[in-house]
Amino acid sequence: RRRHPMMMGLPSHLVLIAVAVAAPETTVHEQIRSALATGEAALQASRWRASSDAYERALHLMKHHKLQINVAAESQLTNNVAWAAFKLGDHERALRHYEASARSCDSALREGFNECLNKVYDNLHELVHRTLRRRGLAIDYLREGLASAKRAIDERGLDEAALLNLDGNVRVRLGYLLVLHGELNEAESTLGPLLRHALTNTTGSSEHGLFTGPNVEKRALLQEAATYVGWSRAFRRDWTGASDAHAVGAALALPRDASGCTLPRWRVQDGWLTPERSWTVHPLAVKAPILRFGNVVAPICAVRRRFGAKDRPGAGPGWCGASEPSLSPGLARLVEIPNAFLGGKDGSALWQRAPHCVFFAGEVTSSGAPPPDWGDAAANSGLTDKDVVLQSEPEDTITIESALLLFDAREGHKMFWHHQTESVSRLALALCRLFDRDGKAASDLPEQTRNMLSRAVILFPQALTATITALLQRGHATTKALERQRRLRAYDWSAGRVYSIRAAFVLDWPPAAFAGTADAPGGPPSGGAPRWEPRSRRNEENWIAELASKAAAPYGRRYKESLFRLHFVPPGILRTQAAFLRRAFPPDRDAKPTVLWYSRRDCDKRHVKSEDEVIDALRTRFKGRLDVVSWAGGATPDAKRAAAAWSRAALVVGPHGAGLANMVHCAPGTVVLVLPAGDAAGAPSASDEVFAHLAVALGLDLRFFRMAEPPLMFHNYSKFDQSAVRAVANEAWGALFPDEPPPPLSPYGDEDDDVEVVSEVV
Repeated sequence: RRRHPMMMGLPSHLVLIAVAVAAPETTVHEQIRSALATGEAALQASRWRASSDAYERALHLMKHHKLQINVAAESQLTNNVAWAAFKLGDHERALRHYEASARSCDSALREGFNECLNKVYDNLHELVHRTLRRRGLAIDYLREGLASAKRAIDERGLDEAALLNLDGNVRVRLGYLLVLHGELNEAESTLGPLLRHALTNTTGSSEHGLFTGPNVEKRALLQEAATYVGWSRAFRRDWTGASDAHAVGAALALPRDASGCTLPRWRVQDGWLTPERSWTVHPLAVKAPILRFGNVVAPICAVRRRFGAKDRPGAGPGWCGASEPSLSPGLARLVEIPNAFLGGKDGSALWQRAPHCVFFAGEVTSSGAPPPDWGDAAANSGLTDKDVVLQSEPEDTITIESALLLFDAREGHKMFWHHQTESVSRLALALCRLFDRDGKAASDLPEQTRNMLSRAVILFPQALTATITALLQRGHATTKALERQRRLRAYDWSAGRVYSIRAAFVLDWPPAAFAGTADAPGGPPSGGAPRWEPRSRRNEENWIAELASKAAAPYGRRYKESLFRLHFVPPGILRTQAAFLRRAFPPDRDAKPTVLWYSRRDCDKRHVKSEDEVIDALRTRFKGRLDVVSWAGGATPDAKRAAAAWSRAALVVGPHGAGLANMVHCAPGTVVLVLPAGDAAGAPSASDEVFAHLAVALGLDLRFFRMAEPPLMFHNYSKFDQSAVRAVANEAWGALFPDEPPPPLSPYGDEDDDVEVVSEVV
């Protein structure tokens, strides 16, 4: 989660302290005051060069004339100089002044001036991590920030509560970076004290919940800490621990005012099929369509037929020349919620007011990581802390009679993998299953529901705009009908805005059974959706479980298996999306098959440092047979562009990344070779299961390379040596032409490989 860097002018009392010396005042004092005033005015006007020059002049005058300066004021001044340098793009100078500001802040903290800590280290985080992309160095700076706070608290004789109140923001920033860096033990030891302090120092009954009392402060910060602990547990594949941590985060995001509520507290609704509910669930059977498109030959089949290659026995679905594998019908749910409200920066906060007092998490559930904007006051103008937004009509309320909401409860629509597999699936279901080409609702729904849905606005996240625009340009009949009737509306957010909807409709589905094999990443499959147990007041085997048992509602879900499987869209629905996109953006029957390299060179994690060498090796291997196409920008929604490129691919090669969700455009039988990522339990990571699930649903031939040192989820792939590059090229060749030895990469032949990079069928 991103906060804006701190840039503030000097408080008046610090300005006076900065220049106060023994009387009488001199011309120097006037010059300093003038420089400070000029710097402040320029700062507020975003005139960075003028601001920087003025503040540096003030500092120079003070030091040159050996005037005493308060260390807090000095920290603030150098921080402002650094901020101006940052805005000017002079990062080296900015870093030098931030370091000076941190040194002054260390002394200021001992004297009781606490304000500098967050300002300095927020800005260091923004510069070093987000701009310079040097996560390790940012971690070192934030560690020093915590050490500085600890020294000051010890010298001042204060307790742990004072320390956590002082360094909480820096602590959460550091914990976040440590999780990304794979330093999970240190991450939890950094974040844990914040949450354990809340556990031991917050009063609350089991009936009302631990965090409903008025003495709980900084709930958004605690929610963030709980979320990162949940990530850490998920990277360890400790699913119950991750489930507990996310349940704590959800509890922290709920409002405290339960006036008029049937129950003594607000609650999170996991799933839809509870005995007592104020909503209606309409089951929707979705028949999985076939994926053949007219007489277009799948690229993999065209390649094998042209060059006389045969399917390798037991490898992949053996689709060429065979009947397409059938799938059982998918099960979707159309949920009808009366008197609902939608809010949050990403439209992920969906609730009913009193007397129901419920937030909806859907089938992703509160254990699957609630979105940050549930509890982020900056995103919601105090959505969960100012009950005026929840219990009465705010000034900025958009009232809609009925609306179909194409959102998920986790803001996944702004993360490309979730966007493509979940949000676009919802769009496809709406346009294929819920509405006919005239925009009328499906005839198998109850009459009252059908009438409301036939007039409903389709409210969609901004990320779907490109896909809907492309459908309109293609002349898609149902989309055009809804557009003519002015029923397509993008979600338009501003702070404090709430959508009030008399009849809200949500498309959802139960998590799919894992469709992989026993050798797939993440352990043997359960044969069903992730198993869970009801949360109880007895889940107290460790501190995070104890915290969850006291904070979360007892009727929530506590998962025993991979939380990533909560995002598995049923295979029949995935195939519905694939067939829908294929009809809307049909493959070019005259296009030549290609080898597609999925590039992440435009990403800050999991990009392949040896990408150019790998692409050159692939082009040498396939010269005279197939063109090798490098495809970047995979995480930017562009259905037309993606369909044109991925539908031509006989073979896809690339690293773990969200852009692989574009596999939905591939023809059945396409081979996909993935460089895996790792988690704390090994490689491929548990999250790599999502690729296996998608491949099985769409009839693709998915394989993972076996690598000696795969990167962690938020790292990059290290530089490959020549033998590793050859091994990748050899595996790619063998995937298409298993009975032919690969041609040499040089006219002098290939050296013997001394590394093993082998692909395994999943």
